[in-house]
Amino acid sequence: MFFSPGRNSNIFSSKPLGHLGQMQVGGPGEMVAKAVQLFHEEECLKQRLSLRRREVLAQKRLVLFKWLLEMSGSVDTELFSDLCSGFDLTGTLPESNTFAERFRPAHLPADVLRGFAKNGRTSLFSSVKGSGENLLDSGVYDATLKELDKGFLIGPVDLDTLAEGATLTRRFGVRQKEKIRPIDAQAWSTPR
Repeated sequence: MFFSPGRNSNIFSSKPLGHLGQMQVGGPGEMVAKAVQLFHEEECLKQRLSLRRREVLAQKRLVLFKWLLEMSGSVDTELFSDLCSGFDLTGTLPESNTFAERFRPAHLPADVLRGFAKNGRTSLFSSVKGSGENLLDSGVYDATLKELDKGFLIGPVDLDTLAEGATLTRRFGVRQKEKIRPIDAQAWSTPR
């Protein structure tokens, strides 16, 4: 029996403590058996994904994840398909049906934000400098070139050729184990 907080919320009061221990031992075994059962369906799903998405999600057991979502009683019915199709980086976020809906209007109108853009670009561009650590800086530079080669970025771009409302984003590096990861600090793109 798989433990589901939604379906088994009274488990602690209705069953002896030893039963809970048996469930905990049986839970992972059930998941392994289910993963084996879903293997073919998992492979078929991965074959339908784009090459890039297949690379990113290669080690993920998406069909098993869908089963776990269903078993848990999750109300986020679109999460599985969102994971398979990808999330948009712009626009509105998909509804999860998990959190209460709350409208928060923008504090500044779009034309005011566009007015800040030119000064913000100039200010950010003039403050660009290295971190003082060559390995970190070259790691960010190399990662940026890889993203450029993959078509995720365009450039180099002359500051004077940017569109009127364009913004810049500060990028810096963070060391994670043996790898340098570029971080785009979006907060620097917005007026203060």
